[in-house]
Amino acid sequence: MKSSKKAKIKRQDSNNNTALNLIRKYRDNLVHGRLPPSIIGERGLCLPAIGKESEYLDWRKTTDFNNPKREKYKKDFPYASEIFECVWNETIIYLENSWKNL
Repeated sequence: MKSSKKAKIKRQDSNNNTALNLIRKYRDNLVHGRLPPSIIGERGLCLPAIGKESEYLDWRKTTDFNNPKREKYKKDFPYASEIFECVWNETIIYLENSWKNL
């Protein structure tokens, strides 16, 4: 195995508990996994929250958005803009902390 690949694996393993790793897993699940369920809310597109995407691989769980459990769906399906804002903020915090440690 090339040393660059070993270094990449070592870096990824050392970052297993960071927020960026959760973001990377979320992106991998949405981009490389099954087509994610989505719901159109009052203000736009709603996607599964980070860490909840694997619970909703079965679309039947999201087709009845108006059922009595709708409050759970609201929590599990925030607006895409809220997810992107959270991801952006976590990335900036990670970069600032990494820069300070250097």
